[in-house]
Amino acid sequence: MPSPRRLAVLTALALCACSTKSCECPVPDLPSTSTTAGGSTGGPIPAPPIPDLELDRDPSRPLPRSFVAKIVPGESCPTAPPGWDLSPPPTVSSTRLTELLARYCAYQLPSDVPHPGSMPSLSAPPGAIERIAADYAVVLPQATVVRGTGEARQALFRERMGVSFVHGATNVADADRPYVAIVDTADPDTAWPGSTKAQQHGLIMGGIVSEIRCPEDAPGCDSGRVFYEQAFPSIEHDPTALEARGTVWSLNLAVLEAIEHWRDLHDDAPLVLNMSVGWPWDENQSRALEERQESLLSGRMRGQWLTPSEEALLLTLSWASCQRVLAIAAAGNTRGGACAEEGPMAPAAWEDLTPPSFDQCQALLDPADHDALGTRDEFEANRLVYSAGGIDANEQPIVNARPLSQPKRVLYASMVSVPTGDAARPYSMPLTGTSVASAALSGIAAQYWGMHPELRPAQVIEAITNGSSTIDSGSAAQSSSAQVPVIRADQMLSGLYTRSSNTYEPPSIAFQPATPDPDPNPNPTQLSLSQIARVTRGSRECTSYAFAGAGSTTDEPWPELAPQPQTPICPTCDLSHSATGGATLDVAVDPEFEIITTTAVLELHLPSGSVTQVSLDLEDPCSNPQEGLNLRSCPDVKLSRYAHPSDGTKTLSDYVVESDVGAATLSFYVTEDRSTQLYGNEIDVFDLDEQSSPD
Repeated sequence: MPSPRRLAVLTALALCACSTKSCECPVPDLPSTSTTAGGSTGGPIPAPPIPDLELDRDPSRPLPRSFVAKIVPGESCPTAPPGWDLSPPPTVSSTRLTELLARYCAYQLPSDVPHPGSMPSLSAPPGAIERIAADYAVVLPQATVVRGTGEARQALFRERMGVSFVHGATNVADADRPYVAIVDTADPDTAWPGSTKAQQHGLIMGGIVSEIRCPEDAPGCDSGRVFYEQAFPSIEHDPTALEARGTVWSLNLAVLEAIEHWRDLHDDAPLVLNMSVGWPWDENQSRALEERQESLLSGRMRGQWLTPSEEALLLTLSWASCQRVLAIAAAGNTRGGACAEEGPMAPAAWEDLTPPSFDQCQALLDPADHDALGTRDEFEANRLVYSAGGIDANEQPIVNARPLSQPKRVLYASMVSVPTGDAARPYSMPLTGTSVASAALSGIAAQYWGMHPELRPAQVIEAITNGSSTIDSGSAAQSSSAQVPVIRADQMLSGLYTRSSNTYEPPSIAFQPATPDPDPNPNPTQLSLSQIARVTRGSRECTSYAFAGAGSTTDEPWPELAPQPQTPICPTCDLSHSATGGATLDVAVDPEFEIITTTAVLELHLPSGSVTQVSLDLEDPCSNPQEGLNLRSCPDVKLSRYAHPSDGTKTLSDYVVESDVGAATLSFYVTEDRSTQLYGNEIDVFDLDEQSSPD
């Protein structure tokens, strides 16, 4: 499926057809985007034909609060328009990279300024601006928060990852531990007490790294060896924000800050760079970029194949690669339903790009850093990034795994919780998503590297991969036969780790004895046959059933750069079922979310790998005479109220019990920035027939 991103508009410099010494260059109010195109790399690539601004304009989306202009070499950034801020160009420990990045001019509206009613103009000499593109908030965290008992989640994570330390084994000395930079939602000063919901994603990523490197949560372990850089400045501007959204430019700046911080330590220990974030990417873009990488690294690339922000991030990651930084990124999750989206996400998809060569690295690095490259014969190329996908306890793709995301390796990433060190909240909100897998891979890679410091990044990943068993990557794969390695700590560091059985029983989940449904609904809500939809994404098949008048989205989800997962809308919701008591749904929507409709979408993941999606009207079961509609606390919604998807003589409760549902998500419709999208998270599924009652 092609990327939903539209073509980015070229700048006015090319657009301005004025003959005077200067001209007003209107900034396009189009989405940040890239696409494919043909061309040669033998020299400067001419700019493609200028598109019609009106035809390419996307009126359904709000005007951007930031944009990036790419200027030609030797020019200065145009002055910021009135009311806008111009960010100073990044200055880094590379003369060549500083020169290249100086061509990217980032403009933002201050946080206290309302959305623009129209886009401003840039005043520049003719030919000074090569192109301009909107820098929308497209980066998202890649995980979803879910409910669970902290101790149980932590124990299961340790068991599935094989990170129980062998008694008496010698761990990596603190001074020899590689550094791990968490480029995410937390800044260097963020700590658990007082952190906001949006900031906690980054803290959890750091906690996962330490879970792997620190036996028995040893106090002070990893202190100073894990540090954070904020890739989502919107969090600082709006502390009440439920979601973390960033731009590719803000991600680029955070990566630069992480590398400079590591360099300033003047330590021989290497750096692992964790990016549990992503935004949609079209693999055709990778093929087009592959042909033009040399032109980009030499500063000669012109055209619309990447946004200026994406060009800058690719240059930064190339510089990091030349310094032997091991960068790891989340393969990506789907938002709005199991079959709502498909395809790879950047920057994880950039693993397929050709890494910088010896000569390219020499050009990017200052002479003082050339010794780190070794000789031409000793040089070993290091990929820009390595991707990580997620699986559950049954070694199946996690429920929000993005179909066709094509991860090169997978790790356990389902409902993971870590200690916080905060007495008031001892365990984090559990997360499901490829963010978890990315952080886990970062922790394992850092630990392996610490025990084998002579290795280079590509050798570390190769050793981890070759020492792993493989599984079918399911819906995340490009083909049904694709095999990917399952990464576990005990398989490659058997002298340090072992895989202990998880016998932990969660003490706070108490199940009542299953009792028959006392009042099965004789007339369940009927599903409208005209609203049955079937969609296939990769090997995942989704069948949706809706009732007449059910909610819907207003347009395709926007491409967003974000942590992978986001803040949950229903963090303590769960589905329970038994042969005698039927199936019930506990609903508890986070009060900070504004729900615009009483429709909830329940996705049932079946043992066959297919997904059944059912729209439920919660108005009646979640209303009472005293409070009216209350989705914040609506327990025990009996699914016998709703029709069976295909058998008119049965109910949805019967379907859940008969299908042996093992995983589920619950979503609601939320409106933001004039767009209504489906927003949900994984929920616990309890088979009460397999649970014993409390004594």
